[in-house]
Amino acid sequence: MEEIFITQFTRFYARRTTLANRIVGEEHLNVFSANIVQLWKKQRKILNPTFSGAKMRRLLPTVEACINVFMERLALIPNGTMINIYELYKRLTMDTICQCAFSINTEVQCDLNNNNIYMKKVAELFQHDFERTRLGKIHRATSDTLLANVWAFIYRLQQFFKGKNSSLPAGIWLRKHMYEFIQQRYIDLNKKKSVEDFVQLMIDAVHSDKEQLLPTELLSNVFIILIAGFETTSTALAYCTYRLAIHPDIQQKLYEE
Repeated sequence: MEEIFITQFTRFYARRTTLANRIVGEEHLNVFSANIVQLWKKQRKILNPTFSGAKMRRLLPTVEACINVFMERLALIPNGTMINIYELYKRLTMDTICQCAFSINTEVQCDLNNNNIYMKKVAELFQHDFERTRLGKIHRATSDTLLANVWAFIYRLQQFFKGKNSSLPAGIWLRKHMYEFIQQRYIDLNKKKSVEDFVQLMIDAVHSDKEQLLPTELLSNVFIILIAGFETTSTALAYCTYRLAIHPDIQQKLYEE
């Protein structure tokens, strides 16, 4: 691991370009999809300070507030009722990410009718993997060849003939609507209030005289943070809860700790 992640890191930093990334264009590459070493280094350098220990600790009251809402929602469920706690964890995770990273209060934990379009699209992204469609599989097999751009062109052609009303894959829809998502942040924030969230760090980088971030790169990194924490955290929480439920002795030890 040390050989790959440190000694020979310059050989392994990039991921394969996905069909979705090819469709939205190189200007929308984020820190996870950047396949040019200079671009990756620039974005990593700008985003790294967000994840310092001191800044993470500042988020604890926000995380705790989100968890308190989660506990309130659980308290409303009658004892003995069978529930799918995974769905509740997804809402908790979405709420926490939006408040900590973007200072946006989605109130998604109280949205029992599931009206939040971003929550719907992020969930859809993991239910229907665009890279596993027929076109996505063909692109995957030829992603390092000259044919790769042909498949992106074919997709655009399909969308053109389907018309404007055809539904976009969730990943592409989210990338195209990140601007509206960030606009919600300005609605939620008091104009005089100063915040040091993930988005503010990137906005400062857009206007910086040193390491500049393109507006499209800002939106693409907002997209990746939104989806990167959603499924991973909610799945881990749901699995831990399940294991504790079937091992009450371990659960008791955890209570005592």
